[in-house]
Amino acid sequence: MPKDVNVSPFNSADTNSATGSQGFPRSSRLSDAGVISKTLAQKPLKKTHLALHSHQSGDVGLALAIPKKLAKRAVDRNKIKRLIREAYRTQPQEKKQLWGSVVVRLHKKIGQIKNQLFKKQEKEMAMEVRQAFDAKKNP
Repeated sequence: MPKDVNVSPFNSADTNSATGSQGFPRSSRLSDAGVISKTLAQKPLKKTHLALHSHQSGDVGLALAIPKKLAKRAVDRNKIKRLIREAYRTQPQEKKQLWGSVVVRLHKKIGQIKNQLFKKQEKEMAMEVRQAFDAKKNP
């Protein structure tokens, strides 16, 4: 039986992938520069490592600003982005509507310590992100 060389495991008919219902949808991402700049003009809710800007507008979504200057390693930047996206994704839709457009930016250097200590810092940041998203109260 000849083997098909053009078969890819990623193009299979099986739609049971992790990105199906667990992914971060494109519709939840902010990409309009005008909306992002208006959101960044708002006073942020500051946590230890993160600043969370929100703006009540017609747009509901999330944008991330994790600069290379503050998190040197790509692994660290990607981990931070995953933590923030996961915290945002698991919020109920009513809470997302309440926040409006959200820009989360890293404002304190991270990842300049040994791996053992970074794991502790990573757990603290995950807790910080969840607390930040839960901090907004109904008006």
